Amino acid sequence: MTLPYIFIIAVALAMDAFAVSLAIGWTIPHIDTRRTIRVSASFGLFQGGMPILGWLAGQTIHTFVFAIDHWVAFGLLTGIGFKMMVDGIHSGEPTFKSDPTVGIVLITLALATSIDAFVTGTSLAMMETPMWTPCGVTAAITMGLSAMGLRSGRHVRKRFGHRAHLLGGIFLCFLGIRILLTHLNQQ
Repeated sequence: MTLPYIFIIAVALAMDAFAVSLAIGWTIPHIDTRRTIRVSASFGLFQGGMPILGWLAGQTIHTFVFAIDHWVAFGLLTGIGFKMMVDGIHSGEPTFKSDPTVGIVLITLALATSIDAFVTGTSLAMMETPMWTPCGVTAAITMGLSAMGLRSGRHVRKRFGHRAHLLGGIFLCFLGIRILLTHLNQQ
């Protein structure tokens, strides 16, 4: 597998993480360096690590994972998105009961955006492709795009104010639905 091809795959895998980072950026009142590093490192770790797990799983569970991955991503993203919308509707200024840059929410978002990376890893195993370079490139690109999305989301928040929380929830729900429909159309 050539480096340009690896780069294209890495960017494609990182786009969901970029989109979620953008939504996080416009729902959090203060994006500092610590949050940026935490979010981008988490997304990069999951995007770079899931192909390794997929590669190790190989063909054994590829069919099973491919059959349900889109449902898992849909459920996780729309669940979090719906909660964000409810929080945005019920308060004039968003209350951040659970910070999406820490804990289980961050892990859930990182997992939801990296399920396709797991399936990609199983494909790499079937093609007998070494996994280290694609995983490292994917992790690095995901970290960069996630940091960019998080920082760009700040500007959306400044423009839309308290409605940004509602907008972020709608965006995550839309992303979950898009993932589901894309996979259902491929079957």
